[in-house]
Amino acid sequence: MRTTGRRRFDMILLGAGALVGGGIVAIGGVVGDAERVTQMWVGAELTPDGSTPVLEVIDYDFGLAIDKHGIFRDIPGLSVEAKVRVQSDSAPDAIAARTPIFTTGSPGSQIKIGDAGTTITGRHRYRIDYALPRSELLPDGDDTVRWDAVGTAWDVPIGRAEVHVVAPWELDGGTCSTGSSGSTGGCTLRTVAPGHVVAEVDDLDPGDGVTITARRGADLAATPELPAPPVSAPPDPGVGLLMPAVAAATAGLGAALSTSKLVRRSGRERVGVGGVADAAWAGGGAPPARCCSTRAT
Repeated sequence: MRTTGRRRFDMILLGAGALVGGGIVAIGGVVGDAERVTQMWVGAELTPDGSTPVLEVIDYDFGLAIDKHGIFRDIPGLSVEAKVRVQSDSAPDAIAARTPIFTTGSPGSQIKIGDAGTTITGRHRYRIDYALPRSELLPDGDDTVRWDAVGTAWDVPIGRAEVHVVAPWELDGGTCSTGSSGSTGGCTLRTVAPGHVVAEVDDLDPGDGVTITARRGADLAATPELPAPPVSAPPDPGVGLLMPAVAAATAGLGAALSTSKLVRRSGRERVGVGGVADAAWAGGGAPPARCCSTRAT
């Protein structure tokens, strides 16, 4: 193969390697921006009249998905006839469907939120208002609060979950549990004020929920007010830089190997003019001395 042809072939290989490396980096970026719940804030109020209004604020990141229309929310204890209000400033917030379910030991509803004719990407906030039966938070009567506030039906990770409960009585001996159904421990329930407890949990895996319990104590003159939800989602760095970093390193290694091979071969292609000895020294340096011949006179 001629020198020009070889170099052209090497350049094609180098360019192809760069394209493949770029593709790997792009794939790593997509994987690194996976679908997830950045933050889930939940607040419930046990009122003196027996109603239990609940507010959820869900900051959902669809990443770079191109086929998503909204979210599903499984709510144990919620009747399919119960009034539910959904609001979102940046995504379709219609209730597309409501389906009865049976989860975490009690019946409930799955709410499909979105628009079948609209796909969405990136970050969006959903606010969901509904009321649960009193028995959903007090399954054993009025003595002990036990509430699966987050649920175990999420199939994406949750970066941060914050659960508040307020009641017209003191909440004593509180506990918090994370994980699959039946798990115990893993988080802490903190008393903010008499009648107000909160659980704050980071990095929940798919299928992990948050359950809080507390015993009923002395009655209070008034029910504490629920705090306002966070104004915005916390900073979200994504799933991490490990995958893009590995992809970039792989691409760089491939390009370096291609370049190294090209450099090593570049000085081996030319054949110097002249004889065999001249060809051996064509790359530089002094040729071997030639001895003059002797002839008879």
